[in-house]
Amino acid sequence: KSLIEIVIPNSITKMETSAFYGCTNLRKVTIGTGLSIIDNFTFQHCDGLTEIIIPGNIEKIGTEAFCDCDSLKKVTISEGVKSIGAGAFELCDNLKEVYIASSVEELIPGANSGAFTGNRLLEKVTFADGSKLKTIGGPCFASCTSLKNIDIPQGVTTIGREAFKSCYSLESIIIPPSVTTIESQAFYG
Repeated sequence: KSLIEIVIPNSITKMETSAFYGCTNLRKVTIGTGLSIIDNFTFQHCDGLTEIIIPGNIEKIGTEAFCDCDSLKKVTISEGVKSIGAGAFELCDNLKEVYIASSVEELIPGANSGAFTGNRLLEKVTFADGSKLKTIGGPCFASCTSLKNIDIPQGVTTIGREAFKSCYSLESIIIPPSVTTIESQAFYG
């Protein structure tokens, strides 16, 4: 519980599930170039984290990897990341801003949670130009009640079930012509 900073050296090629789960005082994480996956629940409940930059050597962010990181305000997903798991950044009570690199191909759907579900203060989601994203899995941004605008990137074909459910402040959404399927309750509420 007293761990404040971790530098994951380049020699580390694998971190298993829940490696730093519940390190509530952890404020800074530097991820080395040896890792390609941030496994499920790795940094869940790391309440001291305020910002995280996911480097380009990471290809996959696992299920609930940063879930319930209550102080997290900004997330940057760098070029090279391909998938973001269900609940990866769910319920981060102070998350306001997310940048998603063009290399991200999928925001993986979950049964009851999506990558950014329940982030009540999330105001800004930026998808990089040239995005390779194909699917916004449901309920990816459900209950992001401060989200006002979203510009779905060209190339997305599916907006998943409940993807933007209960986004009560949503005033504007731009859906590109590449979208062919909008699933049940995608914009409900």
